[in-house]
Amino acid sequence: MKKIWCLVLLLTVAACGGVSAAEAARPVSDEEMLGKFLNGPGLWRTFSELSEAERAEALRLQRENPEEFRNFMRVRAQALLEKMRRKMQEHQKLVGEYQQADPQRRSEIRAELTSSVREDFLRHLELQKQHLAESKRRLLRQEERLEQQSRECDRIIEHIVEDLLAGRRLTPPKSPKAELPAPPPAN
Repeated sequence: MKKIWCLVLLLTVAACGGVSAAEAARPVSDEEMLGKFLNGPGLWRTFSELSEAERAEALRLQRENPEEFRNFMRVRAQALLEKMRRKMQEHQKLVGEYQQADPQRRSEIRAELTSSVREDFLRHLELQKQHLAESKRRLLRQEERLEQQSRECDRIIEHIVEDLLAGRRLTPPKSPKAELPAPPPAN
């Protein structure tokens, strides 16, 4: 039974992370699974599950102490993965009961399972909508920055040329910081 729900969880994480079914089917450690989860959509999912106070703390840590931020998110991602595992175990328990039940009880179990899966799926859709909205906001900010640089193109070029001619050392542009998504609206 444990192997079944682990495989289901792996396939779920694989579907979210874009890995092949063959790669998803090979045994992975909890640590490896957590790493894949945090390097894919799991980071945003974990962030979206935080309370307002935890989100503020995560954003502060991201700016001030990246290592502590990674640990902070790792702990919360582990808790989220454990929650997902428990949910899958509940579903597998219902499936087991369904397979052993009489027709009347099967109908009840099916309704209970359907309700649980519906709740989970609707939550997933809501998270996807929030993620899409944040992606659109980030794209708009990037477009605005690009338009501003385009408008100021001549001034920026002239400033660079003046610095070069004056012997001032140019520093390469800083790479943009990885942005955490804005907190989803409070429910």
